[in-house]
Amino acid sequence: MCSSDLQGFRHPSGGMLVFTQQNRKIYRHPSGAYITVAPDGSIESWHPSGAYVRVGTGEHEDLSQYAANGNWTVPAGAPPAQITIATAGFTAVVQPGGDTTITSQGNASLSWQGDVQIESGGNLTLKASGGINLQSGGDTTANSGGTFSVTAPAIDMT
Repeated sequence: MCSSDLQGFRHPSGGMLVFTQQNRKIYRHPSGAYITVAPDGSIESWHPSGAYVRVGTGEHEDLSQYAANGNWTVPAGAPPAQITIATAGFTAVVQPGGDTTITSQGNASLSWQGDVQIESGGNLTLKASGGINLQSGGDTTANSGGTFSVTAPAIDMT
């Protein structure tokens, strides 16, 4: 927090929480994790592993450039972070390394006004316990560098 924003308390002049930037708010935990609000209202929650969530403009912001005494440091050696978002009936987990699992007890709807591309460096499987309906208002192409198979009790080619 900017010391001018606090009433009756000032951070020590050599402390890490003294910033030259006006309207910068920060809460820092002893682990090195912190939550900050930038002057433009961007909010960032940062973990010592380097993982962060930011709502607002730009990428992760290095706060050392605003430290009044040049002594803003981040601890080294934190284990890689797992990021989890969960609510009743929904969980999204991103593991260190990028493996991602999204589980929902509800329906899903994905909608784009522009083009959509799904790309896999490995196998891609579409599986449904009900039907799969593919519709196109234009040309449709399926390419395979290997075997392309469709298995069904009946195939309607109309």
